[in-house]
Amino acid sequence: MTHLGGTSTPRRTDSAPPRTETSRTRRLRHQRRIRRLRRSIGLLVGLLLAGTVVARVGAPRPQPATAPVAAPSGVGATSSPTSPATAPATTQVPPGAAAARGLVSTSPSPTSSTVKPAGWAPVDVVERGTGRLAVLEVPAGTGRATGRIVRFTVEAEGGINVDTQEFARIVESVLHGSRGWEGVDGVRFVNLSPADVAAGRSADVRVTLASPTTTNALCAPQLTGVQKVSCSTGHRAIINLYRWMSGSQTYGTDLASYRTYVINHEVGHLLGHGHEGCPKAGTRAPIMVQQTKFLLGCTAWPYPARS
Repeated sequence: MTHLGGTSTPRRTDSAPPRTETSRTRRLRHQRRIRRLRRSIGLLVGLLLAGTVVARVGAPRPQPATAPVAAPSGVGATSSPTSPATAPATTQVPPGAAAARGLVSTSPSPTSSTVKPAGWAPVDVVERGTGRLAVLEVPAGTGRATGRIVRFTVEAEGGINVDTQEFARIVESVLHGSRGWEGVDGVRFVNLSPADVAAGRSADVRVTLASPTTTNALCAPQLTGVQKVSCSTGHRAIINLYRWMSGSQTYGTDLASYRTYVINHEVGHLLGHGHEGCPKAGTRAPIMVQQTKFLLGCTAWPYPARS
């Protein structure tokens, strides 16, 4: 092709022979390919690591199931006694029973509507025992000689690392106490031994010490896990191990008095008594006030008898 001016400039076309590639050019081209490959591999590894982190952070953590009831019950949720059932010498609470029944698992320290008394502090306890409940030997006690007979056993879960014989002794002394239910309700508590239970005799009241997890399972569908409280259900007065060892910041620092209260309160439900309020500020609380959670203006009091 001829340009204006008369000079002719050659143009390279597809049919023109390519320039000869030198070894240096080939080496540079190879190095560029290697660099591109390394960048691609690095980018791929980075994306995989980022995806793993996002998956771990974003994955939902297992949450405890919520119970199928509308409102939680506190210490001693009211339960109507039913006909006695034969109790074996030991009872197995199936593993995972709490989750299967939709229970709230053990959770944070309890709350209270009052100022925490100086010196009160919760105690760390075994959250889950063996799940096996054994009937305990109870020392002979002196109670009423007359009145409607109420047969009782004292039971404890295995693996909870407390003195269960002390528990049995305290339960016996509370039930036969002079200011207890025998005098107020005119009943007569009669203990059944492990041999009696093994022979098929049934108890009207089964006072049971259990870990928080087992308490949740036995108390279902009542919500005992949120505040780690005790309950009564069927023929059982279930004392939560956490409360047995810690008491309650609402009740105060007298653990021996609190233990008397919680036994009397839960057994009171099995005798047919429901929750009560405070009749007058500054007076002794009726035993059926939920003193673990609040006093409603009354002062703590552990006995059914008011004086």
